[in-house]
Amino acid sequence: MIMIFCWAHYTGESSFEVKTEADSSDHTEHSHGGKRRPYLCTMKNSLSVHHQRTGGNRYWCSYCKKRYSSRGNFSRHMNIHRGKYQCTECGKCCASNSDLAEHRRSHSGEKPVECTVCSKRFTRSRDLIRHSRIHSGEKPYKCHVCDKAFRDHGALRHHVSVHSRIHSGEVPYSCDKCEKRFLTRSSLREHMNIHTGTYKCTECGRCFSRSQSLTVHRRSHSREKPYSCDECERRFLCQRNLRRHMNIHGGIYKCTECGKCCKTSHDLAVHGRSHTDEKPFECFVCSKRFTASCTLVEHSRTHSAEKPYSCDECERRFSSRKKLSCHMHIHSDKYRCADCGKCCYSNQHLAAHRRRHLGEKSV
Repeated sequence: MIMIFCWAHYTGESSFEVKTEADSSDHTEHSHGGKRRPYLCTMKNSLSVHHQRTGGNRYWCSYCKKRYSSRGNFSRHMNIHRGKYQCTECGKCCASNSDLAEHRRSHSGEKPVECTVCSKRFTRSRDLIRHSRIHSGEKPYKCHVCDKAFRDHGALRHHVSVHSRIHSGEVPYSCDKCEKRFLTRSSLREHMNIHTGTYKCTECGRCFSRSQSLTVHRRSHSREKPYSCDECERRFLCQRNLRRHMNIHGGIYKCTECGKCCKTSHDLAVHGRSHTDEKPFECFVCSKRFTASCTLVEHSRTHSAEKPYSCDECERRFSSRKKLSCHMHIHSDKYRCADCGKCCYSNQHLAAHRRRHLGEKSV
């Protein structure tokens, strides 16, 4: 008998196993979505959970196409579209009053829970629990197919749902509008919001897959950066970028070779290749190799001449988001020359420009 897991398997009490090759006597006595299937739930205390998950997502949101298996979760989700719990600061809509209270702390800066190891503070207790596992190294959520472990349940659930596709390279869900492909049906549904214009910017007409992405994008027009770092006073468009930035100050992802601190474990892995000279990503056109896949993607645009990033001010286009970000400084006063008023795109560019003035004055 082969054993697999039909849902994310936590090492606690709420796990269950399923037979994939059952005898004729092993057929379930309960129905799955109205159909009898040859699977046997071996842990009866989790049978109700299994029923709920295999019975299909019966509740469907007509606004964003999300599906839910319980009426309670569906009702909570609909509060977002109805604007029942809306933040007066940024307009974000939450699913419940408690979610709104937690969200408001992102504006007030209130962080009532503190890590006893590094004194980092959090707005939510569940964020502290997840964070504490960084110090302890605890990864209680384990995949029983490949033994990979995770710090939180959401990461494991996603990993299990696409496990075979990750290792086989299968990307079965394709968009009939632009031919992009996705690992999961939910990712495709989210992507389709771009084509339907569900989340469309009224300023520039750009469409997004999620409401949160549209909210953050609108701040690029207003120049609003509501999230600031307490350590270096840098400001950010969204809380996620601030959290990742704080990892640099906390030294969570620190290189053992040179001591450099990175924002994420992925950034640290890419940085580590600069010490080993490992370049696993190769351009199929010119065979040039790179340390990161994103660098390869940017490089490939030199062959295709693709420039997907455009400036909202002057409509110039760029091959990477980083080049666009540098260019945007020209439209601001961040790197303005005090002698002639010219705006530069970086501090180094401004320093080089100033040397020209010094050269002219010395003649």
